[in-house]
Amino acid sequence: MGREDNFDAVVVGSGFGGSLAAWRLQHECPQARILVLERGMPYPPRSFARTPREMRDSFWDPSSSLHGLFEVWSFEHVAAVVSSGLGGGSLIYASVLLEKPPQTFAADPSNGATAWPVGHDQLAGRYQQVKKMLGANQLPHTYRAASPAGTASVPKTDQFLAAASAAGLAPAQPAELAIAFAAPRGGPAPGSSLGSDNLHHRERRTCTLAGECDLGCNEGAKNTLDYTYLSEFKALGGEIRTCAEAVGLSPRGGGYTVRYLQHLRARTQVEARADADGKADEDRELLDPCPAAVREVTARIVVLAAGTFGSTRLLLMNRTGLAPLSDQLGRRFSSNGDLLTVARDCSSPGDRAPRVLAPSRGPVITAYARSANAWMEDAGGPAMSEWVWQLAELPGDLWAMRRDLLRGALGKVRARISAFAAEALGSARSSSAMLPLLAMGRDIPGGRIRLDGDSLSLDWDPSGESREYFEQVEQAAADVARALGGKLGPRWLLEHSRGLTVHPLGGCSIGADPATGVVASTGEVFGSQGLYVADGSVMPGPVGPNPSLTIAAIADHIATAAAGALNGAG
Repeated sequence: MGREDNFDAVVVGSGFGGSLAAWRLQHECPQARILVLERGMPYPPRSFARTPREMRDSFWDPSSSLHGLFEVWSFEHVAAVVSSGLGGGSLIYASVLLEKPPQTFAADPSNGATAWPVGHDQLAGRYQQVKKMLGANQLPHTYRAASPAGTASVPKTDQFLAAASAAGLAPAQPAELAIAFAAPRGGPAPGSSLGSDNLHHRERRTCTLAGECDLGCNEGAKNTLDYTYLSEFKALGGEIRTCAEAVGLSPRGGGYTVRYLQHLRARTQVEARADADGKADEDRELLDPCPAAVREVTARIVVLAAGTFGSTRLLLMNRTGLAPLSDQLGRRFSSNGDLLTVARDCSSPGDRAPRVLAPSRGPVITAYARSANAWMEDAGGPAMSEWVWQLAELPGDLWAMRRDLLRGALGKVRARISAFAAEALGSARSSSAMLPLLAMGRDIPGGRIRLDGDSLSLDWDPSGESREYFEQVEQAAADVARALGGKLGPRWLLEHSRGLTVHPLGGCSIGADPATGVVASTGEVFGSQGLYVADGSVMPGPVGPNPSLTIAAIADHIATAAAGALNGAG
Protein backbone atom coordinates (compact mmCIF):
# COMPACT_ATOMS: atom_id res chain seq x y z
CA MET A 1 0.00 0.00 0.00
CA GLY A 2 1.61 3.23 -1.18
CA ARG A 3 1.53 6.68 0.38
CA GLU A 4 -1.41 7.64 -1.82
CA ASP A 5 -3.52 5.17 0.17
CA ASN A 6 -2.40 6.28 3.64
CA PHE A 7 -4.19 9.22 5.22
CA ASP A 8 -4.30 10.94 8.55
CA ALA A 9 -8.09 10.84 8.55
CA VAL A 10 -10.81 9.32 6.39
CA VAL A 11 -14.38 10.61 6.45
CA VAL A 12 -17.05 8.24 5.13
CA GLY A 13 -19.94 10.23 3.68
CA SER A 14 -20.37 13.84 2.56
CA GLY A 15 -23.69 14.97 4.02
CA PHE A 16 -24.26 17.36 6.90
CA GLY A 17 -22.09 15.17 9.11
CA GLY A 18 -19.28 14.27 6.73
CA SER A 19 -18.84 17.65 5.04
CA LEU A 20 -18.67 19.48 8.36
CA ALA A 21 -16.31 16.90 9.83
CA ALA A 22 -13.97 16.94 6.83
CA TRP A 23 -13.85 20.73 6.68
CA ARG A 24 -13.23 21.10 10.41
CA LEU A 25 -10.48 18.44 10.39
CA GLN A 26 -8.69 20.06 7.46
CA HIS A 27 -9.15 23.53 8.94
CA GLU A 28 -7.73 22.53 12.33
CA CYS A 29 -5.03 20.22 10.91
CA PRO A 30 -3.81 22.01 7.75
CA GLN A 31 -0.85 19.68 7.20
CA ALA A 32 -2.91 16.51 7.51
CA ARG A 33 -4.07 14.38 4.60
CA ILE A 34 -7.85 14.09 4.87
CA LEU A 35 -9.92 11.98 2.51
CA VAL A 36 -13.68 12.01 1.97
CA LEU A 37 -15.25 8.85 0.55
CA GLU A 38 -18.67 9.35 -1.05
CA ARG A 39 -20.54 6.41 -2.56
CA GLY A 40 -22.61 8.56 -4.92
CA MET A 41 -21.78 10.76 -7.88
CA PRO A 42 -21.09 14.50 -7.96
CA TYR A 43 -24.05 16.59 -9.14
CA PRO A 44 -23.08 19.90 -10.73
CA PRO A 45 -25.76 22.37 -11.83
CA ARG A 46 -28.11 21.09 -14.53
CA SER A 47 -27.30 17.42 -13.86
CA PHE A 48 -30.42 16.52 -11.83
CA ALA A 49 -33.16 14.40 -13.41
CA ARG A 50 -36.30 16.06 -14.69
CA THR A 51 -37.81 13.79 -17.35
CA PRO A 52 -39.35 10.35 -16.64
CA ARG A 53 -36.48 8.66 -18.46
CA GLU A 54 -33.90 10.57 -16.43
CA MET A 55 -35.79 9.93 -13.20
CA ARG A 56 -35.85 6.20 -13.83
CA ASP A 57 -32.05 6.19 -13.54
CA SER A 58 -32.02 8.49 -10.52
CA PHE A 59 -32.45 5.83 -7.82
CA TRP A 60 -29.77 4.11 -5.76
CA ASP A 61 -29.53 0.32 -5.83
CA PRO A 62 -26.13 -0.93 -7.05
CA SER A 63 -27.39 -4.53 -7.10
CA SER A 64 -29.68 -3.42 -9.93
CA SER A 65 -27.03 -1.22 -11.59
CA LEU A 66 -28.68 1.93 -10.28
CA HIS A 67 -26.34 4.61 -8.92
CA GLY A 68 -28.64 7.63 -8.77
CA LEU A 69 -29.61 10.21 -6.20
CA PHE A 70 -32.55 8.73 -4.27
CA GLU A 71 -32.29 5.69 -2.01
CA VAL A 72 -35.71 4.42 -0.94
CA TRP A 73 -36.06 2.03 2.01
CA SER A 74 -39.19 0.04 2.81
CA PHE A 75 -39.61 -1.67 6.16
CA GLU A 76 -42.68 -3.23 7.76
CA HIS A 77 -44.08 0.02 9.14
CA VAL A 78 -41.70 2.64 7.76
CA ALA A 79 -40.59 3.95 4.37
CA ALA A 80 -37.62 6.28 4.20
CA VAL A 81 -36.03 8.37 1.46
CA VAL A 82 -32.36 9.35 1.75
CA SER A 83 -29.81 10.50 -0.81
CA SER A 84 -26.61 9.32 -2.42
CA GLY A 85 -24.33 11.95 -3.93
CA LEU A 86 -21.59 14.44 -3.18
CA GLY A 87 -23.24 16.71 -0.63
CA GLY A 88 -25.47 14.00 0.84
CA GLY A 89 -28.87 15.07 2.11
CA SER A 90 -28.23 18.72 1.22
CA LEU A 91 -28.84 17.80 -2.43
CA ILE A 92 -32.49 16.93 -1.80
CA TYR A 93 -33.44 18.78 1.40
CA ALA A 94 -35.66 21.86 1.41
CA SER A 95 -32.86 24.15 2.69
CA VAL A 96 -34.54 24.93 6.03
CA LEU A 97 -32.15 25.96 8.83
CA LEU A 98 -33.85 25.78 12.24
CA GLU A 99 -32.17 25.33 15.61
CA LYS A 100 -33.24 22.73 18.12
CA PRO A 101 -34.73 24.78 20.99
CA PRO A 102 -32.61 24.85 24.18
CA GLN A 103 -35.30 23.34 26.38
CA THR A 104 -35.61 20.25 24.16
CA PHE A 105 -32.08 19.13 25.03
CA ALA A 106 -33.28 18.37 28.58
CA ALA A 107 -34.99 15.21 29.77
CA ASP A 108 -38.74 15.22 29.26
CA PRO A 109 -40.70 12.58 31.22
CA SER A 110 -43.85 13.36 29.21
CA ASN A 111 -42.47 11.65 26.12
CA GLY A 112 -39.65 9.59 27.58
CA ALA A 113 -36.91 11.84 26.16
CA THR A 114 -33.56 11.58 27.92
CA ALA A 115 -31.19 14.52 28.37
CA TRP A 116 -28.77 15.02 25.49
CA PRO A 117 -25.10 14.73 26.50
CA VAL A 118 -24.39 17.61 24.11
CA GLY A 119 -26.38 20.72 25.03
CA HIS A 120 -27.50 23.87 23.26
CA ASP A 121 -24.81 25.94 24.99
CA GLN A 122 -22.14 23.81 23.31
CA LEU A 123 -23.78 24.23 19.91
CA ALA A 124 -24.98 27.85 19.96
CA GLY A 125 -21.88 29.31 18.33
CA ARG A 126 -21.67 26.44 15.85
CA TYR A 127 -25.27 26.96 14.81
CA GLN A 128 -24.41 30.53 13.87
CA GLN A 129 -21.23 29.54 12.04
CA VAL A 130 -23.08 26.97 9.95
CA LYS A 131 -25.88 29.38 9.08
CA LYS A 132 -23.32 31.96 7.98
CA MET A 133 -21.48 29.46 5.79
CA LEU A 134 -24.73 28.25 4.22
CA GLY A 135 -25.96 31.79 3.56
CA ALA A 136 -29.11 31.61 5.67
CA ASN A 137 -31.78 34.13 4.64
CA GLN A 138 -35.55 34.35 4.30
CA LEU A 139 -37.65 34.40 1.16
CA PRO A 140 -37.47 38.05 0.04
CA HIS A 141 -40.56 40.05 0.90
CA THR A 142 -40.79 41.20 -2.72
CA TYR A 143 -41.68 37.63 -3.70
CA ARG A 144 -44.33 37.38 -0.97
CA ALA A 145 -45.96 40.78 -1.43
CA ALA A 146 -48.90 41.24 -3.79
CA SER A 147 -48.16 42.99 -7.06
CA PRO A 148 -50.37 45.77 -8.50
CA ALA A 149 -52.28 43.00 -10.26
CA GLY A 150 -53.13 41.53 -6.86
CA THR A 151 -50.92 38.45 -7.06
CA ALA A 152 -47.63 37.45 -5.45
CA SER A 153 -44.79 35.46 -6.97
CA VAL A 154 -45.08 33.07 -4.01
CA PRO A 155 -48.68 33.35 -2.76
CA LYS A 156 -48.58 30.41 -0.34
CA THR A 157 -46.24 31.93 2.27
CA ASP A 158 -48.36 34.69 3.81
CA GLN A 159 -51.54 32.64 3.54
CA PHE A 160 -49.91 29.78 5.45
CA LEU A 161 -48.59 32.16 8.11
CA ALA A 162 -52.02 33.70 8.61
CA ALA A 163 -53.72 30.31 8.78
CA ALA A 164 -51.16 28.89 11.22
CA SER A 165 -51.58 31.89 13.50
CA ALA A 166 -55.37 31.58 13.32
CA ALA A 167 -55.04 27.90 14.22
CA GLY A 168 -53.13 28.82 17.39
CA LEU A 169 -49.66 27.76 16.25
CA ALA A 170 -46.99 30.17 17.42
CA PRO A 171 -44.68 31.57 16.47
CA ALA A 172 -45.52 31.54 12.77
CA GLN A 173 -42.77 33.12 10.72
CA PRO A 174 -40.69 32.81 7.54
CA ALA A 175 -37.96 30.19 7.73
CA GLU A 176 -34.26 30.80 7.25
CA LEU A 177 -33.23 29.06 4.03
CA ALA A 178 -29.86 28.10 2.56
CA ILE A 179 -30.83 29.53 -0.83
CA ALA A 180 -29.30 32.32 -2.89
CA PHE A 181 -32.06 34.69 -4.04
CA ALA A 182 -29.74 37.53 -5.05
CA ALA A 183 -26.37 37.82 -6.75
CA PRO A 184 -23.52 39.18 -4.56
CA ARG A 185 -23.99 42.76 -5.78
CA GLY A 186 -27.69 42.96 -6.57
CA GLY A 187 -31.20 42.56 -5.28
CA PRO A 188 -33.41 39.47 -5.58
CA ALA A 189 -33.63 38.45 -9.23
CA PRO A 190 -34.40 34.93 -10.49
CA GLY A 191 -31.68 33.36 -12.60
CA SER A 192 -28.87 35.85 -11.88
CA SER A 193 -25.34 34.53 -12.15
CA LEU A 194 -23.55 33.46 -8.97
CA GLY A 195 -20.30 32.62 -10.75
CA SER A 196 -18.49 29.29 -10.97
CA ASP A 197 -16.17 29.42 -7.96
CA ASN A 198 -16.96 25.93 -6.66
CA LEU A 199 -15.48 22.46 -6.88
CA HIS A 200 -17.62 21.66 -9.95
CA HIS A 201 -16.32 24.74 -11.82
CA ARG A 202 -19.87 25.24 -13.18
CA GLU A 203 -21.90 28.42 -13.17
CA ARG A 204 -24.59 28.76 -10.56
CA ARG A 205 -27.68 30.96 -10.76
CA THR A 206 -30.06 32.42 -8.19
CA CYS A 207 -33.38 30.80 -7.27
CA THR A 208 -35.98 30.77 -10.04
CA LEU A 209 -38.86 29.86 -7.65
CA ALA A 210 -39.43 26.58 -9.51
CA GLY A 211 -40.30 24.42 -6.48
CA GLU A 212 -37.69 21.81 -7.43
CA CYS A 213 -35.55 21.92 -4.27
CA ASP A 214 -36.22 18.30 -3.27
CA LEU A 215 -35.34 16.96 -6.73
CA GLY A 216 -31.95 18.68 -6.74
CA CYS A 217 -31.52 22.32 -7.74
CA ASN A 218 -30.45 22.54 -11.38
CA GLU A 219 -29.71 26.26 -11.00
CA GLY A 220 -27.26 25.68 -8.17
CA ALA A 221 -29.22 28.24 -6.12
CA LYS A 222 -29.27 26.03 -3.03
CA ASN A 223 -26.12 26.56 -1.02
CA THR A 224 -25.58 22.83 -0.78
CA LEU A 225 -22.56 21.31 0.89
CA ASP A 226 -20.66 20.77 -2.36
CA TYR A 227 -20.75 24.54 -3.01
CA THR A 228 -19.84 25.47 0.55
CA TYR A 229 -18.04 23.21 3.01
CA LEU A 230 -16.73 20.70 0.46
CA SER A 231 -15.48 23.41 -1.89
CA GLU A 232 -13.61 25.00 1.00
CA PHE A 233 -12.35 21.61 2.19
CA LYS A 234 -10.92 20.92 -1.26
CA ALA A 235 -9.40 24.41 -1.47
CA LEU A 236 -7.62 23.72 1.85
CA GLY A 237 -6.01 20.62 0.32
CA GLY A 238 -8.55 17.95 1.18
CA GLU A 239 -9.14 14.99 -1.15
CA ILE A 240 -12.49 13.63 -2.36
CA ARG A 241 -13.29 10.31 -4.00
CA THR A 242 -16.81 9.85 -5.29
CA CYS A 243 -18.43 6.61 -6.51
CA ALA A 244 -16.59 4.97 -3.59
CA GLU A 245 -18.74 3.04 -1.09
CA ALA A 246 -17.14 2.01 2.21
CA VAL A 247 -17.99 -1.58 3.11
CA GLY A 248 -15.20 -2.72 5.43
CA LEU A 249 -13.66 -1.30 8.60
CA SER A 250 -10.97 -2.96 10.70
CA PRO A 251 -8.24 -1.89 13.18
CA ARG A 252 -4.70 -1.70 11.85
CA GLY A 253 -1.51 -0.50 13.56
CA GLY A 254 -3.03 2.12 15.83
CA GLY A 255 -5.47 3.20 13.16
CA TYR A 256 -7.97 1.65 10.77
CA THR A 257 -8.24 0.18 7.31
CA VAL A 258 -11.27 1.21 5.29
CA ARG A 259 -12.19 -1.03 2.38
CA TYR A 260 -14.44 0.39 -0.30
CA LEU A 261 -16.03 -0.58 -3.57
CA GLN A 262 -15.74 1.65 -6.59
CA HIS A 263 -18.96 1.79 -8.56
CA LEU A 264 -17.35 1.62 -11.97
CA ARG A 265 -20.58 2.18 -13.91
CA ALA A 266 -21.22 5.38 -11.95
CA ARG A 267 -17.61 6.42 -12.47
CA THR A 268 -18.07 6.02 -16.23
CA GLN A 269 -21.18 8.22 -16.07
CA VAL A 270 -19.22 10.95 -14.28
CA GLU A 271 -16.42 10.79 -16.84
CA ALA A 272 -18.85 10.89 -19.78
CA ARG A 273 -20.66 13.91 -18.34
CA ALA A 274 -17.35 15.66 -17.69
CA ASP A 275 -16.22 15.10 -21.27
CA ALA A 276 -19.55 16.41 -22.59
CA ASP A 277 -19.27 19.54 -20.44
CA GLY A 278 -15.60 20.10 -21.26
CA LYS A 279 -14.77 19.67 -17.55
CA ALA A 280 -12.90 16.36 -17.72
CA ASP A 281 -9.94 17.38 -15.59
CA GLU A 282 -12.06 19.05 -12.90
CA ASP A 283 -14.48 16.15 -12.48
CA ARG A 284 -11.75 13.52 -12.54
CA GLU A 285 -10.34 15.24 -9.45
CA LEU A 286 -13.45 13.91 -7.68
CA LEU A 287 -12.67 10.27 -8.59
CA ASP A 288 -10.19 7.77 -7.23
CA PRO A 289 -6.99 7.99 -9.32
CA CYS A 290 -6.98 4.17 -9.40
CA PRO A 291 -9.98 2.61 -11.22
CA ALA A 292 -9.82 -0.76 -9.39
CA ALA A 293 -13.16 -2.18 -8.25
CA VAL A 294 -12.02 -2.85 -4.66
CA ARG A 295 -9.72 -0.46 -2.81
CA GLU A 296 -8.30 0.03 0.67
CA VAL A 297 -7.02 3.07 2.53
CA THR A 298 -5.63 3.45 6.04
CA ALA A 299 -5.96 6.29 8.52
CA ARG A 300 -5.29 7.10 12.15
CA ILE A 301 -8.72 8.69 12.46
CA VAL A 302 -11.93 7.47 10.81
CA VAL A 303 -15.19 9.43 10.93
CA LEU A 304 -18.30 7.55 9.90
CA ALA A 305 -20.88 9.94 8.46
CA ALA A 306 -22.87 7.72 6.11
CA GLY A 307 -26.22 8.56 7.69
CA THR A 308 -28.50 6.70 10.05
CA PHE A 309 -28.74 3.61 7.87
CA GLY A 310 -25.23 3.77 6.41
CA SER A 311 -23.19 4.30 9.59
CA THR A 312 -25.27 1.88 11.66
CA ARG A 313 -24.97 -0.76 8.95
CA LEU A 314 -21.18 -0.32 8.68
CA LEU A 315 -20.74 -0.89 12.41
CA LEU A 316 -23.14 -3.83 12.46
CA MET A 317 -21.42 -5.47 9.47
CA ASN A 318 -17.92 -5.02 10.88
CA ARG A 319 -18.50 -5.37 14.61
CA THR A 320 -16.70 -8.73 14.94
CA GLY A 321 -13.40 -7.13 13.92
CA LEU A 322 -13.76 -4.10 16.15
CA ALA A 323 -13.52 -3.71 19.90
CA PRO A 324 -16.78 -4.75 21.62
CA LEU A 325 -19.50 -2.27 20.69
CA SER A 326 -22.31 -1.09 22.91
CA ASP A 327 -25.53 -3.10 22.98
CA GLN A 328 -27.19 0.21 22.14
CA LEU A 329 -26.00 -0.12 18.53
CA GLY A 330 -29.06 0.06 16.27
CA ARG A 331 -31.37 1.39 19.01
CA ARG A 332 -33.18 4.73 19.51
CA PHE A 333 -34.39 5.02 15.92
CA SER A 334 -36.72 7.96 15.30
CA SER A 335 -38.46 9.31 12.21
CA ASN A 336 -38.17 12.80 13.70
CA GLY A 337 -41.96 12.75 13.78
CA ASP A 338 -42.26 13.31 10.01
CA LEU A 339 -45.81 13.63 8.71
CA LEU A 340 -47.05 14.77 5.29
CA THR A 341 -50.65 16.00 4.97
CA VAL A 342 -52.50 18.14 2.43
CA ALA A 343 -54.93 21.02 2.93
CA ARG A 344 -57.25 20.77 -0.07
CA ASP A 345 -60.30 22.59 -1.49
CA CYS A 346 -59.16 25.76 0.26
CA SER A 347 -61.42 28.79 -0.08
CA SER A 348 -61.16 32.48 0.65
CA PRO A 349 -63.37 33.77 3.48
CA GLY A 350 -66.59 35.48 2.49
CA ASP A 351 -67.05 34.62 -1.18
CA ARG A 352 -65.70 31.06 -0.79
CA ALA A 353 -63.78 31.47 -4.04
CA PRO A 354 -60.94 28.96 -4.48
CA ARG A 355 -57.72 30.21 -2.94
CA VAL A 356 -54.70 30.65 -5.19
CA LEU A 357 -51.98 28.92 -3.17
CA ALA A 358 -49.92 27.79 -6.19
CA PRO A 359 -47.75 25.26 -4.27
CA SER A 360 -45.28 24.96 -7.16
CA ARG A 361 -44.22 28.60 -6.83
CA GLY A 362 -41.19 29.36 -4.71
CA PRO A 363 -38.86 27.17 -2.65
CA VAL A 364 -40.46 23.95 -1.39
CA ILE A 365 -40.65 25.32 2.18
CA THR A 366 -40.81 29.02 3.00
CA ALA A 367 -42.32 29.30 6.51
CA TYR A 368 -43.01 27.40 9.72
CA ALA A 369 -45.15 27.48 12.83
CA ARG A 370 -44.83 25.73 16.18
CA SER A 371 -47.26 23.62 18.18
CA ALA A 372 -46.52 21.85 21.46
CA ASN A 373 -44.14 19.13 20.23
CA ALA A 374 -44.17 19.74 16.49
CA TRP A 375 -43.20 22.13 13.73
CA MET A 376 -45.62 22.72 10.84
CA GLU A 377 -44.35 24.00 7.48
CA ASP A 378 -45.80 24.94 4.13
CA ALA A 379 -44.66 22.71 1.27
CA GLY A 380 -44.78 22.40 -2.46
CA GLY A 381 -43.19 20.81 -5.47
CA PRO A 382 -42.37 21.36 -9.13
CA ALA A 383 -45.00 22.45 -11.63
CA MET A 384 -45.55 18.87 -12.77
CA SER A 385 -46.86 18.04 -9.29
CA GLU A 386 -49.75 20.45 -9.77
CA TRP A 387 -50.73 18.57 -12.95
CA VAL A 388 -50.75 15.34 -10.93
CA TRP A 389 -53.05 16.86 -8.29
CA GLN A 390 -55.28 18.23 -11.06
CA LEU A 391 -56.05 14.67 -12.18
CA ALA A 392 -58.18 14.32 -9.05
CA GLU A 393 -60.59 16.88 -10.48
CA LEU A 394 -60.73 15.38 -13.96
CA PRO A 395 -63.67 12.92 -13.48
CA GLY A 396 -65.92 15.67 -12.09
CA ASP A 397 -64.89 18.11 -14.82
CA LEU A 398 -65.67 15.58 -17.53
CA TRP A 399 -69.04 14.78 -15.97
CA ALA A 400 -69.92 18.48 -15.87
CA MET A 401 -69.08 18.70 -19.57
CA ARG A 402 -70.96 15.58 -20.57
CA ARG A 403 -73.41 17.39 -22.85
CA ASP A 404 -70.67 19.33 -24.65
CA LEU A 405 -68.60 16.16 -25.01
CA LEU A 406 -71.59 14.36 -26.49
CA ARG A 407 -72.18 17.19 -28.97
CA GLY A 408 -68.52 17.02 -29.98
CA ALA A 409 -68.72 13.28 -30.45
CA LEU A 410 -71.75 13.77 -32.75
CA GLY A 411 -69.89 16.38 -34.79
CA LYS A 412 -72.09 19.27 -33.69
CA VAL A 413 -69.25 21.46 -32.40
CA ARG A 414 -67.81 23.80 -35.03
CA ALA A 415 -65.24 26.59 -35.34
CA ARG A 416 -63.47 28.04 -32.29
CA ILE A 417 -63.51 25.82 -29.21
CA SER A 418 -61.17 27.79 -26.89
CA ALA A 419 -63.81 28.15 -24.19
CA PHE A 420 -64.53 24.45 -24.46
CA ALA A 421 -60.82 23.68 -23.94
CA ALA A 422 -60.61 26.03 -20.97
CA GLU A 423 -63.69 24.45 -19.40
CA ALA A 424 -61.99 21.06 -19.61
CA LEU A 425 -59.63 22.22 -16.85
CA GLY A 426 -62.57 23.09 -14.58
CA SER A 427 -61.81 25.39 -11.68
CA ALA A 428 -58.24 24.07 -11.28
CA ARG A 429 -59.14 23.99 -7.59
CA SER A 430 -57.53 20.59 -6.99
CA SER A 431 -54.10 21.83 -7.98
CA SER A 432 -54.07 25.52 -7.03
CA ALA A 433 -56.35 25.69 -3.98
CA MET A 434 -54.34 23.10 -2.07
CA LEU A 435 -51.22 23.18 0.07
CA PRO A 436 -49.09 20.27 1.26
CA LEU A 437 -48.26 20.58 4.96
CA LEU A 438 -45.09 19.08 6.38
CA ALA A 439 -44.85 18.38 10.09
CA MET A 440 -42.02 17.02 12.19
CA GLY A 441 -41.35 16.90 15.86
CA ARG A 442 -40.63 14.90 18.96
CA ASP A 443 -41.84 11.38 18.49
CA ILE A 444 -40.59 8.59 20.79
CA PRO A 445 -37.30 7.05 19.60
CA GLY A 446 -38.25 3.43 20.26
CA GLY A 447 -37.09 1.84 17.00
CA ARG A 448 -34.26 -0.62 16.48
CA ILE A 449 -32.20 -1.24 13.34
CA ARG A 450 -30.92 -4.79 12.91
CA LEU A 451 -28.84 -6.65 10.37
CA ASP A 452 -30.44 -9.69 8.72
CA GLY A 453 -27.70 -11.17 6.59
CA ASP A 454 -26.60 -8.24 4.44
CA SER A 455 -29.94 -6.45 4.70
CA LEU A 456 -31.23 -4.03 7.27
CA SER A 457 -34.48 -4.46 9.14
CA LEU A 458 -36.24 -1.90 11.29
CA ASP A 459 -38.49 -2.58 14.24
CA TRP A 460 -40.51 0.61 14.72
CA ASP A 461 -44.24 1.21 14.49
CA PRO A 462 -45.50 4.82 14.49
CA SER A 463 -48.86 3.54 15.73
CA GLY A 464 -47.22 2.32 18.93
CA GLU A 465 -45.64 4.60 21.54
CA SER A 466 -45.77 7.60 19.19
CA ARG A 467 -49.48 7.32 18.40
CA GLU A 468 -50.46 10.21 20.66
CA TYR A 469 -47.83 12.47 19.07
CA PHE A 470 -49.09 11.77 15.54
CA GLU A 471 -52.71 12.27 16.54
CA GLN A 472 -51.84 15.69 17.99
CA VAL A 473 -49.97 16.67 14.82
CA GLU A 474 -52.83 15.57 12.58
CA GLN A 475 -55.21 17.69 14.65
CA ALA A 476 -52.91 20.72 14.29
CA ALA A 477 -52.77 20.15 10.52
CA ALA A 478 -56.55 19.91 10.38
CA ASP A 479 -56.81 23.23 12.24
CA VAL A 480 -54.49 24.90 9.70
CA ALA A 481 -56.45 23.39 6.80
CA ARG A 482 -59.69 24.69 8.32
CA ALA A 483 -58.17 28.16 8.70
CA LEU A 484 -57.35 28.00 4.99
CA GLY A 485 -61.02 27.25 4.28
CA GLY A 486 -60.26 23.65 3.39
CA LYS A 487 -59.91 20.17 4.81
CA LEU A 488 -57.29 17.45 5.09
CA GLY A 489 -56.99 14.72 2.53
CA PRO A 490 -56.80 12.55 0.61
CA ARG A 491 -57.64 9.66 2.93
CA TRP A 492 -54.97 7.30 1.61
CA LEU A 493 -52.26 9.84 2.39
CA LEU A 494 -53.50 10.31 5.95
CA GLU A 495 -53.48 6.55 6.47
CA HIS A 496 -49.93 5.98 5.24
CA SER A 497 -47.92 9.13 5.88
CA ARG A 498 -47.10 8.37 9.53
CA GLY A 499 -44.57 5.82 8.38
CA LEU A 500 -42.90 7.99 5.74
CA THR A 501 -39.73 9.82 6.75
CA VAL A 502 -36.98 11.81 5.11
CA HIS A 503 -35.27 12.39 8.47
CA PRO A 504 -34.32 8.97 9.88
CA LEU A 505 -32.29 9.40 13.08
CA GLY A 506 -30.57 7.21 15.65
CA GLY A 507 -28.79 3.88 15.65
CA CYS A 508 -25.41 5.12 16.97
CA SER A 509 -26.69 7.43 19.67
CA ILE A 510 -24.60 9.67 21.91
CA GLY A 511 -24.62 8.50 25.50
CA ALA A 512 -22.92 9.06 28.82
CA ASP A 513 -21.47 5.54 28.75
CA PRO A 514 -21.79 2.27 26.78
CA ALA A 515 -24.93 1.39 28.73
CA THR A 516 -26.73 4.44 27.34
CA GLY A 517 -25.11 5.07 23.96
CA VAL A 518 -22.76 3.92 21.21
CA VAL A 519 -20.56 7.03 21.13
CA ALA A 520 -19.39 9.50 23.76
CA SER A 521 -20.25 13.19 23.70
CA THR A 522 -17.13 13.66 21.55
CA GLY A 523 -18.55 11.28 18.95
CA GLU A 524 -15.84 8.69 19.60
CA VAL A 525 -17.10 5.10 19.63
CA PHE A 526 -16.85 3.66 23.13
CA GLY A 527 -13.88 1.27 23.24
CA SER A 528 -12.55 2.21 19.77
CA GLN A 529 -10.02 5.01 20.01
CA GLY A 530 -9.83 7.10 16.84
CA LEU A 531 -13.18 5.88 15.46
CA TYR A 532 -15.90 8.54 15.40
CA VAL A 533 -19.48 8.84 14.18
CA ALA A 534 -20.80 12.24 13.14
CA ASP A 535 -24.20 12.24 11.42
CA GLY A 536 -27.91 11.81 12.14
CA SER A 537 -27.31 8.38 13.62
CA VAL A 538 -25.77 9.89 16.79
CA MET A 539 -28.96 11.76 17.71
CA PRO A 540 -30.23 10.21 20.98
CA GLY A 541 -33.76 11.19 20.03
CA PRO A 542 -35.70 13.35 17.61
CA VAL A 543 -34.32 16.80 16.88
CA GLY A 544 -37.81 18.25 16.43
CA PRO A 545 -37.41 20.83 13.65
CA ASN A 546 -35.58 20.01 10.41
CA PRO A 547 -32.49 18.11 11.67
CA SER A 548 -29.87 19.25 9.14
CA LEU A 549 -28.63 22.29 11.06
CA THR A 550 -28.34 20.36 14.33
CA ILE A 551 -26.55 17.46 12.61
CA ALA A 552 -24.08 19.96 11.13
CA ALA A 553 -23.48 21.69 14.47
CA ILE A 554 -22.95 18.41 16.33
CA ALA A 555 -20.66 17.13 13.55
CA ASP A 556 -18.60 20.31 13.89
CA HIS A 557 -18.42 19.71 17.65
CA ILE A 558 -17.35 16.09 17.11
CA ALA A 559 -14.78 16.96 14.46
CA THR A 560 -13.20 19.51 16.78
CA ALA A 561 -12.59 16.69 19.25
CA ALA A 562 -11.28 14.43 16.47
CA ALA A 563 -8.94 17.20 15.27
CA GLY A 564 -7.58 17.54 18.80
CA ALA A 565 -6.87 13.82 18.87
CA LEU A 566 -5.24 13.98 15.44
CA ASN A 567 -3.01 16.90 16.41
CA GLY A 568 -2.13 15.15 19.66
CA ALA A 569 -1.20 11.98 17.80
CA GLY A 570 0.89 13.97 15.33
